[in-house]
Amino acid sequence: MTALTRLTPAGIPGRRRRSSAAVVAEDVLLYAEAVRPARGVEASTTLRAVTAPQAVVREILSLPFQARTPVVARAFEPSLHFIALAPAAARATEGFRMTAYLEQYDKVPYSILRYSIDWSAVEAELSTTLASAVWSVPTASGLAIDAESVSGSSAQVTLSGGTVGRSAYHAVTCAATFASGAVRERSIGVRLVDRIVIGRRDKDPGDLARFVLDWSDWLKQYGTTVASGAWIVSDLLGVTTEASVTAANPTSITLSGGTVRGGKVFTVDNRIVAANGLRDMQSFEVRIVNL
Repeated sequence: MTALTRLTPAGIPGRRRRSSAAVVAEDVLLYAEAVRPARGVEASTTLRAVTAPQAVVREILSLPFQARTPVVARAFEPSLHFIALAPAAARATEGFRMTAYLEQYDKVPYSILRYSIDWSAVEAELSTTLASAVWSVPTASGLAIDAESVSGSSAQVTLSGGTVGRSAYHAVTCAATFASGAVRERSIGVRLVDRIVIGRRDKDPGDLARFVLDWSDWLKQYGTTVASGAWIVSDLLGVTTEASVTAANPTSITLSGGTVRGGKVFTVDNRIVAANGLRDMQSFEVRIVNL
């Protein structure tokens, strides 16, 4: 029997894990992150920002740092985990040492991806236009800046590489200069991970299973096509690769066989190289079970 499984790469660009409205220096925002199960084995992350009542902010700032999160949770929704971000002046005086990221992304070292920051709100506030932008990355991140550019109100940067080894996000900072001479800085957070697992599928040892990855959204986002690619199957558990498609969208791999081994899973990585030079990797897990 042939089984067909279709998967979609998780988020574009660069598997955006968290997003929010632009952080304004004098705003007091509370970020709420909720991870909820999807179909039992997959998870999705949502983030929302809300303005905190001043009374709540004062209560938060009056407490030791470790005690702040429970107070925020009680004030809003106990089932969510909240992180408080105070205005710049309050952070300096009250001990806040958190970086406010406009967006947060997970990135694998193999990928070469383009990120951007929209400065249109600042342009409107200052009645000016974006003139230039300079990006910087922490040395410890291992990230490299391959290209940077400005297009209208958007500042863009292309990042490659990265060193896996810490769970924290690295601040990738854009210093934007406007026609008026004003300079503003904003940061996105990039975390380096070995792989992004977008799902898990079960396979019977007797099935000839074809797994399909549809890169359409990713390709549309970057305005490109698939030029080449590769499939990497690790910890085979007796699985054989019968066929694969690597240089077209959607990509696919067909696997046969497999040995049931106490619910153990193996990982399948799909790497693609786009016609514009960008590249990425998506992964999924396969468990061999008697279906």
